[in-house]
Amino acid sequence: MNKNDQIFLRRSFLLPLFALLILSSPAQSSDFNCNSLGLPDIELSSVSSAAWVNGQAVVTDPVGKQVVALQIQNDRLASSRRIVTDNEKPYFGFAVGSGYTQVGRGFDLEWFDHGLRTLDRKSKGRLVRAREGNTGYRLLAMFDHATVADRIVVYGVAEDLSIGDPDPARLDKYVYGFYEVGFQPPDGVTSGAELIQLHAEGPDHWYTYGHSYIAAVGNNVYFVVLDGYPALYRYSRLEGGQADYVSGLPGEDEKLPVNVIPADRPNVAELYQQIADAPDLPVGLYSKGPFLYSLHRNGEAGTWDFVQLRPGRHEVVEIDRYTIRPPNGGSHLTLTPTPGFWLLFEKGDVAPDGTQPLLSIQKCNFQGP
Repeated sequence: MNKNDQIFLRRSFLLPLFALLILSSPAQSSDFNCNSLGLPDIELSSVSSAAWVNGQAVVTDPVGKQVVALQIQNDRLASSRRIVTDNEKPYFGFAVGSGYTQVGRGFDLEWFDHGLRTLDRKSKGRLVRAREGNTGYRLLAMFDHATVADRIVVYGVAEDLSIGDPDPARLDKYVYGFYEVGFQPPDGVTSGAELIQLHAEGPDHWYTYGHSYIAAVGNNVYFVVLDGYPALYRYSRLEGGQADYVSGLPGEDEKLPVNVIPADRPNVAELYQQIADAPDLPVGLYSKGPFLYSLHRNGEAGTWDFVQLRPGRHEVVEIDRYTIRPPNGGSHLTLTPTPGFWLLFEKGDVAPDGTQPLLSIQKCNFQGP
């Protein structure tokens, strides 16, 4: 049974069951217990991602064209320093093993060791020049990711090599979707891209402005497809490499707002306003240990729901729901898991030029058991 049939059956016949489950769940959520760490000495114009690397939070500021490492000690922000990078337009970064990878706006890769020292500046462009293999796709750009061993699952765009037309203006050869590739620093992308799930509505700016929609738990990768309604999928290479629809994602019955932003010239402020006008939709998917977590706005101004989920093969089950109350009522959040706590970056409204003030950095834990 395909995804559309499953969603139709679920919405038509299983809604009373879900309503019963919701009614039987705890009426109130617990608070996310957060303490302010202060703001860095280096001014950040935006925060698209933050990765935890060897006891430091490595923050990408694409508007300010900088990568900044934040040292946290004794519940305070002890220091901040710029990381020397060859990427003139850093886009986002992520931890790989004990090191760190920075992805540039030109989709160039740069590798760093656990001390955030450059390992290889010659790898710039390897993502674009990935070997084609026999899969029929060549990955051109990545916007979101999750790593499992020596593989990486990304949301991105790839060239369909079966078309064989070298004309770059032929748009039908560019395919948006979720791909798996071989990935090993400092060699970069080591094999051609395998298409896991086509994204019929791509390109979609929901994925391209710092929202996390891919997360790994063990050998499984979960990702949210935003086609009309948000839908959660599970992928495991060990189980044949097929993506299966997974029910139970909070907000999965909420229709996405119509994307009226031109793909070639998006207005960042307008995009974020569309997201703000969709309060129940998931705006983040994360993992830590054996659990998934989804982030949502709730009906109360300036507050957010952070939902802990037990992942399964065919469904996810809500375990608990936490309320996040940023001290400044921030318009947007970026969350980063660490071994002992969560980092929360509270951000203000987005200006038309893409700048977004950083209002606070919080160190957070669950309150209670």
